Amino acid sequence: MVFDVEGIRLPREEVTQARRGSQISSRPNHERAPRVSLAQAAALISLFVVLACFAITHGTMDVLAPEVRSRTFVSMWDHMRQGRFDVDPSAVETEAILKDGRAYAYWGPFPALLRGAIEVFVRRDGRDWGRISTLLAAIVSAAVMVVMLQDRVNRIVESPAKRRQLSFLLSIAWLFGSPLWIAMASAFLYHEAILWALAWSMVFLSVYSDVHRDGWTVLRGILLGGAAGLALLSRMPCGVGPGLGLIASVATVAFGAGKNGRRSAPSAGVASALGVYSLLVGFALFVNYGRWGNPLEFMPIENYVEHVADPARSARFKAFGALNVRRIPVALEYYFLPERGNVTGRFPFLAMPGWDPWKDRRGDTFDYMEPYNVALPVSAPFVFLVSIVGAAAFARRPRGPEGLLLACFAAQAILILTYMGTAMRYQIDMMPLYFVSGLLAIPAFAGRGSSATSLKSGLLAIVVVLSVYCATITMLLHKSLLFAIPWETRVRIFTWIHS
Repeated sequence: MVFDVEGIRLPREEVTQARRGSQISSRPNHERAPRVSLAQAAALISLFVVLACFAITHGTMDVLAPEVRSRTFVSMWDHMRQGRFDVDPSAVETEAILKDGRAYAYWGPFPALLRGAIEVFVRRDGRDWGRISTLLAAIVSAAVMVVMLQDRVNRIVESPAKRRQLSFLLSIAWLFGSPLWIAMASAFLYHEAILWALAWSMVFLSVYSDVHRDGWTVLRGILLGGAAGLALLSRMPCGVGPGLGLIASVATVAFGAGKNGRRSAPSAGVASALGVYSLLVGFALFVNYGRWGNPLEFMPIENYVEHVADPARSARFKAFGALNVRRIPVALEYYFLPERGNVTGRFPFLAMPGWDPWKDRRGDTFDYMEPYNVALPVSAPFVFLVSIVGAAAFARRPRGPEGLLLACFAAQAILILTYMGTAMRYQIDMMPLYFVSGLLAIPAFAGRGSSATSLKSGLLAIVVVLSVYCATITMLLHKSLLFAIPWETRVRIFTWIHS
């Protein structure tokens, strides 16, 4: 027997499953999943690997070449093995935090620990592993997104052909038409750290779905707690969403009521999640203590080299702090309102301003606002669209564990909006929120009836192609202006754009 749920015709067993679990986390019976899904996912991920490698190496495919300031993580690893937490001043350069005559880096230690793991198997020989690490982080993010999209589409769409079509379009959009693809402009350490935070956040989302669909196990608990903790160790602001999500998941077990009305007893899976997460948070606090003498301090801005050299910036920070809600309106404008000049009348039809359009609007509250920015509706229109559609779908029927995820990653996004600086790469910090909203938007593209489905598929394909084009051009524009890109590459791209 078939039931109609939110405009989608589903068998009885799937309706029951959807009502018992999350809209996000439900998965089809294995016999209903199309056999080509794994092949399609493998093909998409392989395509992403090749193109991402081409992009971050600027066409050379040399993944072992050095990257700007990536030696910071090499120095961090070498010093950590000696029980020290400072870094070589020549590696971190102007991003150093000065304390007691030593230079420190404020980035999380995970990329440094990864280098230690790599060097168990491969000799360093002067390499900094920056491109390898960044590429690996992007691949993990891409693979998890593709798998989650496959699961979601396979649960909703009945026709195998339509499943393949929809999952293909959505995967292409998220891989090549999103901030993830724009970040492939460079593998320098800023992108490396933020992409690892995204990778662990995506792993957290996937395991969270498994937990709320199939229940807790020790392995899932380890993975859930590990992903949340490693996101924190990669980039502190990106540990907020997974950390809150883990706490919310545990709270539903500790305080939720079972069928008999009694509270559910914490399982071994919950204990393993809390144990692993506590260890990783403890390690983060230990690193903070080793760096600054205060386990709760993640970045003492007053000792930042550029603030020490600029009394005006230092005074601005003392007045407004690292986080301030007064920055939210301008930050929203920066990230989501297209700037004059972003869209042009000649090829390639997009542009990044060569001046600082935010100079007069930042006021005294912001420490810096990166001028080279293209707002999300222009740089990744698909992501902007599905985020709105998904948020609207949830607002109409607010139920299930996905509400916790939206709240947790919305809190993380708000944290980014209150931060003292803005940069286009910070869109990566908000990508988990976009992706959860995008999963909730999938039923809207499934359609009802062949004609409606064909129309929606056609419109979706147009938006996907547009988004891939916009994200690619934005990535190339960023390459042409980014200091970390080789000068010859910047000149070549700039000449092509303006020829």
